[in-house]
Formats: sequence, C-alpha cells, structure tokens
Amino acid sequence: LQTAYNYLLSWSNNSNPVPPANFTFGQQIAADPNRLNACVLYAICRANGIQTQREQTIYQLATLCQMLVSEENYARTILYNAISHIPRNGLLQLYTAASAMTEDIPEPIDDVIRDTSTYDTLEGAIVTFTNKQSLRMRVHPRNYPDAVVLAALNFNIDISSAWDPIREYTLLYSNPGAYSPMDPNMRELVSNNPHIINLKEFFNPMLPPELYDEDMLNAMARIEGYTNDDLRRDSAYTLLQTAYMSYTFYHGWQLGINNIRTPFLYEDLDELDNDLIICFGIQESETMTAFRYIELGELFKEHRNFINPLVEDDTFPHIAIVKLKNLCKMVRSTDTAEILEERNAVHDSIVTTELFTDATQEKARALFEMHEQADEIVQAAIEDAILKLFQMSMYMRGWLGEGPYPIEIAPVNDQVLVALYVTQSLNAFESACANLEEMGELILGLPILQYKAGTFHPTNQDRGQTIKERIDIVKAGDTHTGYESCIRLSSNLLAVASYRYMQILGMQVPFQVETLREIS
Repeated sequence: LQTAYNYLLSWSNNSNPVPPANFTFGQQIAADPNRLNACVLYAICRANGIQTQREQTIYQLATLCQMLVSEENYARTILYNAISHIPRNGLLQLYTAASAMTEDIPEPIDDVIRDTSTYDTLEGAIVTFTNKQSLRMRVHPRNYPDAVVLAALNFNIDISSAWDPIREYTLLYSNPGAYSPMDPNMRELVSNNPHIINLKEFFNPMLPPELYDEDMLNAMARIEGYTNDDLRRDSAYTLLQTAYMSYTFYHGWQLGINNIRTPFLYEDLDELDNDLIICFGIQESETMTAFRYIELGELFKEHRNFINPLVEDDTFPHIAIVKLKNLCKMVRSTDTAEILEERNAVHDSIVTTELFTDATQEKARALFEMHEQADEIVQAAIEDAILKLFQMSMYMRGWLGEGPYPIEIAPVNDQVLVALYVTQSLNAFESACANLEEMGELILGLPILQYKAGTFHPTNQDRGQTIKERIDIVKAGDTHTGYESCIRLSSNLLAVASYRYMQILGMQVPFQVETLREIS
C-alpha cells in the first residue's frame, strides 16, 4: 500500500507528467502497484493539453496517453482505426478540424511517386502483391476479429483476451520484437509467463485451425505426446482440442493455479522463476497445481514410479509424462544454464523411471541396476564399453577418430580406411565386453533400437534384435542375405542404441538423437 501511495504521490508533484512508454493502467494491485488509475491518466491528458470528454472510459484515456509517448505512426494507426467507425457527419467535422491544424492537406494523388515505375520496381511490387504474408502485413484491422486474426497469422501471438484487440495489434505491429501488451489483463498474464500468448507453445481452441500453420500444429501435437499413428487417425487440431480438455502438464505459470507455494519445497510461486514452474491440471479450470520441476524429478526417482501426489494411489497419465519429458528438453530464450540443468535432471529421472514402469525394458533395467550396484571401477568399465559401442557406430559413418562426429552429414572419403577403423573398433568393443564377463554378456544382449517420432522402438528380427546379433550380421558381410550387413545401415541402429544406454547410465550424450541422419 505504501508503494502504491508513493507512486500516486509522485504524479501529484510532477509539473510535466509524461507516462513511461510501457505503462500499465487500472486499479493498483500488489503485483503491479505502479498502474495509472483514471485520475492520473486524466491529469496527464490535461497537463499535456489533450482535450478529454466526460464520457470517455479509462481505456480511451490510456490510449490518448499511449499516443502521447509513442511514435507518430502509432497515433496515426489508432486514428485510422477509429475513423473506420465514424459516421459521415463526424468525418466532415474531423476533416474541418484537421484543415485548421495544417496549412494545406495535400490531395492523396500527390503522394504517388510517378518516376520510379521501372522493370525492377514493378517486379518488386508483383512479389509484394502475390505473397500472402506481405499482403497481410499491409492490412489494417477494421474490427476486433480482424485484429485477432492478423496477430495470429502475422506474428503467432494470441491477443484474443485483450479488451481492445485493435489497439493491441497496432502496438504489436509497431514493434513486434519488443512487444509488451498494454491491456492490463494481458500484461498480467505475460508478466507471470512470457510464453503464454505465443501460439507456437500454447494452443487456444477458440482460434480456428486456419490461424495455425500445419507444421506448427503437428509439432505442438507431438509435444503433447501424440504419435505419428495418432496424427494419421486424427488431425493435429483435433488432438490438441482433446489435450486442452485433459489433465496434463503445462510449462510455467498458468491461470487457475490453486496453490501459492510449491507442494514439497514450499517455495513461493511469486518468487520462483517462471521457467522452473510446471503446472498440472486442465486449462480454464481451478484444478491447476504448480510444482517446481525438480520436485517431480525427485518424486519419480524416490518411488521409481510416476506417482501423482495430488490423488491417492494414482499415477500421472502416460501421455502427460511424455509431454513432461518433451517440455524438459525444450530450450527457451529466457532459460539460464541453471534452469536448463534442473530440467535436464528431471528428464533423466523420467528416463530412469521408465525402466521400472515399462515391461518391455527389462534388459535396459538390468543394465541400470547392474551399473548402480557396481563399484566405481566397474561402473567406469561399463561406461567405457557403451562409449566404444558409440564410437564404433561413428567409424561406420566415416569418422576417422578426429573432428566432429558425422551425425547430420556422413561422407566417406576412404572406404578402405573406414573398414580398417570399423574392424579395430569392433574388436575393442568386444574386448571391453569380454573383460566384463557376465556384465559384458548383458551388454551384448541389450536390444537394438530405432528412434521414431520421439520414442525408441525395438527392431525387427531381420535386422538383429540385440547388439550381439547386429554385430554378427556385420561380421557376416557379403555372406549374409540382403543388405542388412551394410555398416552404414548398422551405424544408424548402433548410434541410437548407444545414445539410449548412455541416457540410462547418466552419461553425457555426445549428440542429440533427433539430429541423427539415417544413412544407407
């Protein structure tokens, strides 16, 4: 209250009151004690010679003040939008008033530059008028729906919650790179979670599917945990509508949070960085519970299960866990190194917990437990064997032991030398497994994996279903039927398998599996 009072007092003592460019308005609240109320807005207008009307709203007063501190183009755009709603008599009066303020209002035709109609300029004009994006950027909204649609199509920003979307779009259009909402409700949302109006991250079912790029919808559906099979059965938009009405995780602060402190660490949400907050619940309801990311990671690690602490004897839905895993790996412009480290730790906890909740991962679970129970020397030997498996896959892709790994590009300049390195690396891997005896046999018996649509899958029998079977196929060479013995094809499978087992053992992975190019 003292802060709010002092702020109001500062305006009463100001002989030349001009609001800051990013001011907010409305009733002062604890989260924003520096809002300008109607009295202050009126005083600013009067002090700067701006005429006001008795019936003007606080939003109109705020718009006048925003026009005062913004560039002239912003004021012209606001005026242009207002003109579209003025009846004929009002337009005549407006023209008369404008005439009195200027010596001469030029005819519109005088603005046309007549001497630049060359082939190049005409070609440039054709590009402008045949490109939908360029055309949309030249359109001024005439009503609120126009403004919401243009903000979504041109900037992937959701301004549908604004009291005056035209004013918000004008502000967004004038400075998209540093856009800060003027609407009090939107401003409060963005101050709590800067990503919440980004349509690439947060789906709004009120917006028709035409306002989303198809690739963007597919990407968001995959983040929600849906697979390619799901996308073949239903449209991404339909799946996202389903997710919106389902219990799932959401990154950062959300509307409808029902707690003020995190459940386990008891940290005040108001003092916690937004990118460390993860919410669980249903959108547009009072069911949202906010956690700190690391709380969930520690919970999963302790119970070795995806226990839901909000409901007795319950676990989080599988698809929600897939989404949480995806959210942990997303990198945002607001992330710090410490935030990324915390979310990576939660991702690793999920990977480990999956070993104990998925019956198909019995052998991978055995690897984890074997490593966990071993002493430091044996742990290092196990990790060395997995590293040698990865290096063998890189030699198969043409790597010669130096320089970056051939992940996205895999050229082979000397096939004879590559074959030599592959043979040596294969022998080194088998030797490392032999030294581990029974543990080495377990490593050789681990499943070979493929990576598709964000998940790991076992291979079919023709390709070899274990590391040992795959290596035996490579050793058979031309005597093996078909093309499965190709070392370049083998590199895809062995690289994915080694990545997965590095994850499970908590090793530092040397590449991102999503970037691995399949070669043959």
